[in-house]
This record gives sequence, C-alpha cells and structure tokens, in this order.
Amino acid sequence: MLSPIDIFARSPAEPASWATGFDRSVLTIPRPHGIPTCSPCVPRRWLRVASHRTGDVVSERAGNGLPQLTGSALEAVGHRGSHLQIIASAGAGKTEVVSQRVVDLLAEGVAPEAIVAFTFTARAAEELKNRIVQRVEGRLGKAALDRLNGLFVGTIHAFCFRLLQQRVPRYETYDVLDDNQLTAFLSREANRLELRQLDPGNRLFASIAAFLKAVDVVENELLGTDPLPDPVKSVLHNYYETLDRYRLLTYGQQVVRAVRELERPAFAADIHATLRHLIVDEYQASTRRRNGLSSC
Repeated sequence: MLSPIDIFARSPAEPASWATGFDRSVLTIPRPHGIPTCSPCVPRRWLRVASHRTGDVVSERAGNGLPQLTGSALEAVGHRGSHLQIIASAGAGKTEVVSQRVVDLLAEGVAPEAIVAFTFTARAAEELKNRIVQRVEGRLGKAALDRLNGLFVGTIHAFCFRLLQQRVPRYETYDVLDDNQLTAFLSREANRLELRQLDPGNRLFASIAAFLKAVDVVENELLGTDPLPDPVKSVLHNYYETLDRYRLLTYGQQVVRAVRELERPAFAADIHATLRHLIVDEYQASTRRRNGLSSC
C-alpha cells in the first residue's frame, strides 16, 4: 500500500480554493531497494511529472549534514506555482522531503506563519517538528530557530481548535473532550438525551456505541441534522445543544466548526491573507470533513 503526501502550494495570485482550475503536479518517489511505485487513483486532469527511476532518493550527506535528495524527491522540495501531490511508498523518505520543503520555503523568505503542515497523528507531528528543527539548524543556522514560532506543525484537530480559539470569540472558553471523556459525558447525559432508544435492547453502552457511529458519519460527511430520521435527528440535535451549553467540543466538532467558519468569505479571506503553503500528510486517510477544511 502506498502512503501519499499531498503538498498544496498556493501562490498569492491563485484563488483561495485549491480545487479550482489549476494543473496539479504528481511526483512519484521511488521506494528504496528497487520496489517501483504507482499511482492507481490519480485524477486524469492532474499533470503527471513522475520519475520512473528506482533506488534510493536520499544519498550521502552534504557538508552541512543534510541528506541530499535526488530525482523526484528533489523536484518536490523545489516545486512552486501549483498544487502538488506526492505519492510514495513507506520508507521512501516522505518526512525528509516535507521537512526539506519547509526549510526551502523558509530559506526563500516565506514567513513561518504562511506555512501549515497537517499530520494524521500527534506522534507524526512531533517527528516532523523535530526533523524540521534539525534541517533548519543545518541549513540556516541556529539563529533561524528563533523564527519558527509562527510555523504550525500538528494534527488537523489541533489547528482547528487553535483557529477557533484565536479568531472566533465564542470559542475562547471552550474545552475539548477526548474519546474517553466523550463516552463518560454521554453516559452521564444518556437519560436526558434519551440515548437508550437507539438500541433495541435498551442497553446504555450499546446505545452510546450506536450513537457515536452515527455522529462519525454525520460529521465526516459534513451533513446537517435536517435530513436525518428520528430518533437520531432529535438525539443529535439535543447532543449538540448540550455540548454548547457546557462549552465543549469533540474532536470531530473542532473540524466541523472550523469548516463552517471558513465558509464565511470574510473569515476565509483573513486566513488566506497569511496562509500560503498548506501541507497535508497522509491525505489518502482524509475524510470529506478534512477535505472540506483543506479546500476552504
């Protein structure tokens, strides 16, 4: 299974949405040890700029200690002017490519605040942060590390929560429930929300499990409550009202609320005034909810 990285770079002259009207370059990074890569599901309208060479993309280190990239990996680091998707096998050097791309942008004078990198997990974010710090120090010197405060590298949920708290006053005092806290919250509110009606056996935790599955579908697909049948519709409506009353957000709601805010032209324009380079790791794992955020 291939593990893609999508790198979207929007120049100041391009429209806010990456989904409108631009060629997209696709670079295939060969897997080490001669295992070829492929792109089974790249849209036909994308411009393929693929290297069919096999072998390592990372060679010996230069005098500054940075690994030297070659072929498609090097092209990905220097690509500018249109959206870019990188499709690469595990072990092909995706993290190295992304980290060196970030450093390359910084070396060109791009402000750290103009770069956002989404990762799928907090662990991946920490790995990418550490790699970027190493590469910045190696290429730009220790003094450059002091300029990295504005650079965001983290999960999409963390970015959305920061965006909401910093730019939407009503969310300044909201807290986030993790999965265990959410289950405890639903257990406590089960009677008032009438959750048990969702399970034929009237069982508490079975009804909570059924409800959370429904919530995942609704939020992943950015659906509203109106098209839903009762009792799911009424339970879900009361659930969202209860979260707001207690000033709480779930992981899913962080992204949904951020997408809603970005659908407001003035809010989106404010974000786009600063953000110029959006990097999305593990894009193949994205849901419609996450895609909606990336395209705003």
